[in-house]
Amino acid sequence: MFVPKLFPSLYKSSASWRFVPAFLKRQNSTHERSYREGLATGLQARTLVSQARQSIQRADEDSYVASLSTLEVIHTEIMQTKDLDPEATHDLMADSWTKSGFVVLLHAIGHKNNPEELKTAEENLDYALNYKPFWIPAQTYFALVYVAQARLSDAMNELASLVGTTAG
Repeated sequence: MFVPKLFPSLYKSSASWRFVPAFLKRQNSTHERSYREGLATGLQARTLVSQARQSIQRADEDSYVASLSTLEVIHTEIMQTKDLDPEATHDLMADSWTKSGFVVLLHAIGHKNNPEELKTAEENLDYALNYKPFWIPAQTYFALVYVAQARLSDAMNELASLVGTTAG
């Protein structure tokens, strides 16, 4: 066994150094997890800062359309980001599609329950639920879409499913 001249007593037993590979692996996994969480946080922040709701409140149609386009770009970026864990990808996609559905719903309500927009809101929320089937925000907004479409029994069923009961 090779024993360096400097501090030879430390190197006499290889058992005393067995922790090094495990330590380095743990450090590497910590950095990797931190990197992945940073990616997810950045994508989440971009979803949250979308100006769509403010655009609707100001009745600024150009800004609203641009905000929806930004959300579509974010959907694509999330799916193309290879370094995300699959669970994080699903969470981010569910959240971003929920936001898209919600802002389209708000815009539809502001435009006399525009049927085409309500259909788009429904589709967006359905995408969200494909990624996360029991995502409470998406289910709640689905119920609001149903109310706007005058589908009150569907809205009641959706809300009842949130609390684990059936509408009666």
